Amino acid sequence: MILRLLFAALLLAPLAAQADGQGIALSDDARLHFFFESELRYDSLAGQGGIGASNGSGPTAVDPADFILHIRPGAKVIEQGTELQLTGLANIDYVDYTGWLAPTHQLSYLGAAVQAALAVGGQGPVGFNVSEAFNRSDQTTNPSLGIGSITDSNNLGARVAFRPGGGAIEAGLGYTFGIESYELHSAGDLGSSCTDSSCNGALYGDFDSQTHRFALDARWKFFPKTAIVFDSSFELREYSTTVDSMGNVINRPSDPFLVEAGLAGLITEKVRLVLKGGYSNTLSQSGDTFSGPVAQLEAGWDPSETASITAGALRTVQPVSGTYGWYDDWRGYLSARVALGGRFALSGSANLDILFFANSDRQDTQAMAQAALDVELFRMLHASIGAILTSRDSSLGGVFTYQRTEAFIRLNFTY
Repeated sequence: MILRLLFAALLLAPLAAQADGQGIALSDDARLHFFFESELRYDSLAGQGGIGASNGSGPTAVDPADFILHIRPGAKVIEQGTELQLTGLANIDYVDYTGWLAPTHQLSYLGAAVQAALAVGGQGPVGFNVSEAFNRSDQTTNPSLGIGSITDSNNLGARVAFRPGGGAIEAGLGYTFGIESYELHSAGDLGSSCTDSSCNGALYGDFDSQTHRFALDARWKFFPKTAIVFDSSFELREYSTTVDSMGNVINRPSDPFLVEAGLAGLITEKVRLVLKGGYSNTLSQSGDTFSGPVAQLEAGWDPSETASITAGALRTVQPVSGTYGWYDDWRGYLSARVALGGRFALSGSANLDILFFANSDRQDTQAMAQAALDVELFRMLHASIGAILTSRDSSLGGVFTYQRTEAFIRLNFTY
């Protein structure tokens, strides 16, 4: 408790430290930076669903609101050469559920993130890039699961680009191998109070998957910052478990296919446009199969170099674990950012998602809005303060229907 109080005091104090220092030179174009980030977050659903027990004794009801302290030390490297570009970032994230407002401390865990990208021949007739992304967090991107799951994900990808005729035309071939694994988190173990495996933390391990994604893309830049684009992909997704010991379906594998074409880039000096449409087929191995149109319309306005606003709508279909197989997402979104006086930046975003889950009558609606103020306190020290509001309603009710309020203050020191 004393250590957590000390970290919180350091976080909230007006430290006279200095974001993005000189770092350590690795070569003429590469520098290594070390950073330390701390964040104190209020979460109205930190202990949502109660604190469970893996021995089957059932959950203990708690007031879910609490403060969560993040301690993130890490390093990043940036190299911007003419023929080789390298970016990399790695950090651990000690997530301390403080227990100041509720008995949630047993939910504390150690998270981590690694991101790296290497591009060779970025301006030549043939280019190659490889990327790696790993994340361990309780902020799952799987919309079928309730709050509380810890997700381990890793994506390793490569792409070969061909640029005949000086680069106005580019075609690419890509491959990505992804792994997604779910761990039991005490907040997600609802025992007999949950009849759907998607909200029972004891069953999250059944959703582990591997995905092989193959992609073919092309673009023609008929203006310097405007292009005709083409994207296509085919995925092979495999689950560790498809049926339980009683023969009941746990996961429905699907091998989604997507093809899209459209326009992306500037249509005036200050107006951006993305207009794409295409076809998607989930090629499900059992149950319902989606076969139909997908599209995206996005418009952006950049009135100055320090201000931008973007609005858009899209329809996308994605595979998902559980008995659903896939979901159909209709989304509207809006975001804006403006820099004030060189040291301050104000940003905000909002989106509304309507989710239809296949092989069921489940329909979820989620609205989210967030805003943040970023301040450069000193050359190497940045501070952020912000809030996130989430409202979710599900036909399943229970832990899938909630109102969530988050507020945070964050400091980042980068040498």
